[in-house]
Amino acid sequence: MEKDLSEYLCHEDFKTLKHTFVLKNETSGLFIEEYQCIHPGELDKNKICLSLPLNSAREGQKFVIYIFDSKVPKKTIELKMAKNTFQGVFSIFAKVVRTEVDEDSMMAEFSFLEFEESKWRRFIALYKNIQNKVTSISSPISPDYDVELDDAEEEEL
Repeated sequence: MEKDLSEYLCHEDFKTLKHTFVLKNETSGLFIEEYQCIHPGELDKNKICLSLPLNSAREGQKFVIYIFDSKVPKKTIELKMAKNTFQGVFSIFAKVVRTEVDEDSMMAEFSFLEFEESKWRRFIALYKNIQNKVTSISSPISPDYDVELDDAEEEEL
């Protein structure tokens, strides 16, 4: 019996996952002011690639990356930046190892120097779960469908 697409979907599948990234350049002691323009690209076990405003980072510079849940109001983030108090926020000390510049932004790869691995794994798991749901929903072939070809069919491929 075939299922309708609506049977595979649930409200939780469309829950948006957002975080705010605030970066402080430890080399210069300055924050990247346009923190709303910072977006994650690639997450890995000990690195992250972030899209940044142009000329925000250079290879070799060290940063503290503060990660806020999107539910934290903009005013609260700006107050924490002004007072330089980030207790209770997930933070990572990292070094820029590679940059790529586009017309209006840049991509920077940060290698972690100090971080809480268990918190980072939970953070990655949030994004990975969402990605897996999207992949399973958008896949044109059900992952449960097993294809067995005979020798003649395999040769045609």
